[in-house]
Amino acid sequence: MVGGHELDPAAFSLAVERAAEAAAVVNETLEEGEVVTQFELATAASFLAMADAGVEVAAIEAGLGGRLDATNTINSKVTVLTSIGLDHTEYLGETELEIAGEKLAVLKPGTTLILGHLAPEIESFGRDHAARLDCEVRVAGDGGDAFDRHIAARYQRANFAVAALAVEAMLGAVDEETVKEVAGSMVVPGRL
Repeated sequence: MVGGHELDPAAFSLAVERAAEAAAVVNETLEEGEVVTQFELATAASFLAMADAGVEVAAIEAGLGGRLDATNTINSKVTVLTSIGLDHTEYLGETELEIAGEKLAVLKPGTTLILGHLAPEIESFGRDHAARLDCEVRVAGDGGDAFDRHIAARYQRANFAVAALAVEAMLGAVDEETVKEVAGSMVVPGRL
Protein backbone atom coordinates (compact mmCIF):
# COMPACT_ATOMS: atom_id res chain seq x y z
CA MET A 1 0.00 0.00 0.00
CA VAL A 2 1.35 3.44 -0.93
CA GLY A 3 -0.35 6.64 0.14
CA GLY A 4 -3.53 4.73 0.96
CA HIS A 5 -3.59 3.13 -2.49
CA GLU A 6 -3.33 -0.61 -3.08
CA LEU A 7 -0.61 -1.42 -5.57
CA ASP A 8 -1.73 -4.35 -7.66
CA PRO A 9 1.21 -6.78 -8.08
CA ALA A 10 0.38 -7.23 -11.77
CA ALA A 11 0.31 -3.45 -12.27
CA PHE A 12 3.65 -3.13 -10.48
CA SER A 13 5.14 -5.85 -12.70
CA LEU A 14 3.92 -3.90 -15.72
CA ALA A 15 5.58 -0.73 -14.36
CA VAL A 16 8.85 -2.66 -13.96
CA GLU A 17 8.58 -3.94 -17.54
CA ARG A 18 7.88 -0.42 -18.87
CA ALA A 19 10.84 0.99 -16.92
CA ALA A 20 13.10 -1.83 -18.16
CA GLU A 21 12.07 -1.13 -21.77
CA ALA A 22 12.83 2.57 -21.30
CA ALA A 23 16.18 1.72 -19.67
CA ALA A 24 17.13 -0.44 -22.67
CA VAL A 25 16.48 2.52 -24.98
CA VAL A 26 18.50 4.85 -22.76
CA ASN A 27 21.35 2.33 -22.50
CA GLU A 28 21.73 2.45 -26.31
CA THR A 29 22.49 6.19 -26.09
CA LEU A 30 25.07 5.98 -23.29
CA GLU A 31 28.81 5.80 -23.65
CA GLU A 32 30.49 2.41 -23.51
CA GLY A 33 30.56 0.99 -19.99
CA GLU A 34 27.65 3.13 -18.77
CA VAL A 35 24.20 1.70 -18.11
CA VAL A 36 21.04 2.63 -16.27
CA THR A 37 21.63 1.42 -12.71
CA GLN A 38 19.40 -0.98 -10.80
CA PHE A 39 18.50 1.87 -8.43
CA GLU A 40 17.55 4.17 -11.32
CA LEU A 41 15.41 1.42 -12.84
CA ALA A 42 13.72 0.65 -9.50
CA THR A 43 13.09 4.36 -8.90
CA ALA A 44 11.52 4.80 -12.35
CA ALA A 45 9.36 1.69 -11.86
CA SER A 46 8.23 2.96 -8.46
CA PHE A 47 7.29 6.36 -9.87
CA LEU A 48 5.35 4.69 -12.70
CA ALA A 49 3.52 2.38 -10.27
CA MET A 50 2.59 5.29 -7.99
CA ALA A 51 1.35 7.35 -10.94
CA ASP A 52 -0.68 4.42 -12.26
CA ALA A 53 -2.20 3.89 -8.79
CA GLY A 54 -3.23 7.55 -8.57
CA VAL A 55 -0.92 8.44 -5.70
CA GLU A 56 -1.04 12.23 -5.30
CA VAL A 57 1.39 12.68 -2.40
CA ALA A 58 4.35 10.50 -1.45
CA ALA A 59 7.36 10.81 0.81
CA ILE A 60 10.37 10.03 -1.39
CA GLU A 61 13.73 9.61 0.27
CA ALA A 62 16.80 10.47 -1.76
CA GLY A 63 19.40 7.75 -1.88
CA LEU A 64 23.08 8.47 -1.52
CA GLY A 65 23.45 12.24 -1.31
CA GLY A 66 20.89 13.73 -3.62
CA ARG A 67 22.55 15.71 -6.40
CA LEU A 68 23.14 12.69 -8.63
CA ASP A 69 20.32 10.59 -7.19
CA ALA A 70 17.55 9.20 -9.41
CA THR A 71 14.95 10.71 -7.07
CA ASN A 72 16.24 14.17 -8.02
CA THR A 73 14.17 13.92 -11.22
CA ILE A 74 10.88 14.75 -9.51
CA ASN A 75 9.51 18.14 -8.60
CA SER A 76 8.64 18.37 -4.95
CA LYS A 77 6.53 20.82 -3.04
CA VAL A 78 8.43 20.19 0.20
CA THR A 79 12.04 19.13 0.74
CA VAL A 80 13.31 17.97 4.13
CA LEU A 81 16.85 17.96 5.49
CA THR A 82 16.68 16.03 8.75
CA SER A 83 20.34 15.78 9.70
CA ILE A 84 23.89 15.79 8.39
CA GLY A 85 26.62 13.40 9.39
CA LEU A 86 30.00 12.40 8.06
CA ASP A 87 28.87 9.40 6.06
CA HIS A 88 29.82 8.30 2.54
CA THR A 89 32.58 10.90 2.57
CA GLU A 90 34.28 9.21 -0.39
CA TYR A 91 31.29 10.27 -2.53
CA LEU A 92 29.72 13.26 -0.79
CA GLY A 93 32.64 15.28 0.54
CA GLU A 94 34.78 15.36 3.63
CA THR A 95 32.93 18.03 5.60
CA GLU A 96 29.36 18.42 6.79
CA LEU A 97 29.01 21.54 4.61
CA GLU A 98 30.07 19.62 1.49
CA ILE A 99 27.64 16.83 2.35
CA ALA A 100 24.86 19.37 2.98
CA GLY A 101 25.52 20.81 -0.49
CA GLU A 102 25.11 17.38 -2.07
CA LYS A 103 21.91 16.71 -0.14
CA LEU A 104 20.39 20.15 -0.75
CA ALA A 105 20.96 19.80 -4.49
CA VAL A 106 17.49 18.19 -4.61
CA LEU A 107 15.88 21.49 -3.58
CA LYS A 108 13.79 22.96 -6.39
CA PRO A 109 13.03 26.68 -6.87
CA GLY A 110 9.97 27.95 -5.05
CA THR A 111 9.49 24.94 -2.79
CA THR A 112 9.49 24.77 1.00
CA LEU A 113 12.60 23.57 2.81
CA ILE A 114 12.11 21.98 6.22
CA LEU A 115 15.27 21.92 8.33
CA GLY A 116 15.65 19.51 11.21
CA HIS A 117 17.87 19.88 14.25
CA LEU A 118 21.12 20.91 12.56
CA ALA A 119 24.39 22.52 13.54
CA PRO A 120 24.14 26.32 13.24
CA GLU A 121 26.51 26.48 10.24
CA ILE A 122 24.50 23.82 8.39
CA GLU A 123 21.22 25.59 9.14
CA SER A 124 22.71 28.87 7.88
CA PHE A 125 24.00 27.13 4.75
CA GLY A 126 20.52 25.65 4.16
CA ARG A 127 18.87 29.04 4.59
CA ASP A 128 21.31 30.69 2.17
CA HIS A 129 20.87 27.93 -0.41
CA ALA A 130 17.08 28.17 -0.12
CA ALA A 131 17.17 31.96 -0.47
CA ARG A 132 19.05 31.65 -3.78
CA LEU A 133 16.21 29.45 -5.05
CA ASP A 134 13.41 31.60 -3.64
CA CYS A 135 12.34 28.85 -1.24
CA GLU A 136 10.50 29.25 2.02
CA VAL A 137 12.40 27.83 5.01
CA ARG A 138 10.85 26.34 8.14
CA VAL A 139 12.93 25.04 11.04
CA ALA A 140 11.61 22.12 13.06
CA GLY A 141 14.26 22.09 15.77
CA ASP A 142 14.59 19.08 18.03
CA GLY A 143 10.89 18.63 18.89
CA GLY A 144 11.71 18.62 22.60
CA ASP A 145 9.31 21.29 23.75
CA ALA A 146 6.30 20.14 21.77
CA PHE A 147 6.66 16.37 22.05
CA ASP A 148 8.74 15.65 25.17
CA ARG A 149 5.70 14.23 27.01
CA HIS A 150 4.61 12.22 23.98
CA ILE A 151 7.73 10.61 22.48
CA ALA A 152 10.51 9.24 24.66
CA ALA A 153 13.55 9.15 22.36
CA ARG A 154 15.10 12.50 21.47
CA TYR A 155 15.85 11.51 17.85
CA GLN A 156 12.24 10.36 17.42
CA ARG A 157 10.97 13.70 18.75
CA ALA A 158 13.23 15.52 16.28
CA ASN A 159 12.07 13.32 13.39
CA PHE A 160 8.41 13.74 14.36
CA ALA A 161 8.81 17.52 14.54
CA VAL A 162 10.26 17.50 11.01
CA ALA A 163 7.46 15.25 9.73
CA ALA A 164 4.76 17.38 11.37
CA LEU A 165 6.19 20.54 9.82
CA ALA A 166 6.42 18.86 6.40
CA VAL A 167 2.75 17.80 6.63
CA GLU A 168 1.80 21.35 7.58
CA ALA A 169 3.76 22.69 4.60
CA MET A 170 1.87 20.28 2.31
CA LEU A 171 -1.62 20.64 3.76
CA GLY A 172 -1.67 24.07 5.35
CA ALA A 173 -2.61 24.62 8.97
CA VAL A 174 -2.93 21.50 11.09
CA ASP A 175 -4.59 21.12 14.47
CA GLU A 176 -1.88 21.14 17.18
CA GLU A 177 -3.90 18.95 19.53
CA THR A 178 -4.35 16.34 16.81
CA VAL A 179 -0.62 16.38 16.10
CA LYS A 180 0.14 15.87 19.82
CA GLU A 181 -2.47 13.10 20.00
CA VAL A 182 -0.80 11.34 17.07
CA ALA A 183 2.60 11.79 18.69
CA GLY A 184 1.30 10.28 21.92
CA SER A 185 -0.20 7.26 20.18
CA MET A 186 2.86 6.41 18.10
CA VAL A 187 4.78 3.23 18.67
CA VAL A 188 8.07 3.27 16.82
CA PRO A 189 9.85 -0.08 17.04
CA GLY A 190 13.63 -0.05 17.09
CA ARG A 191 15.21 2.72 15.07
CA LEU A 192 12.36 3.08 12.57
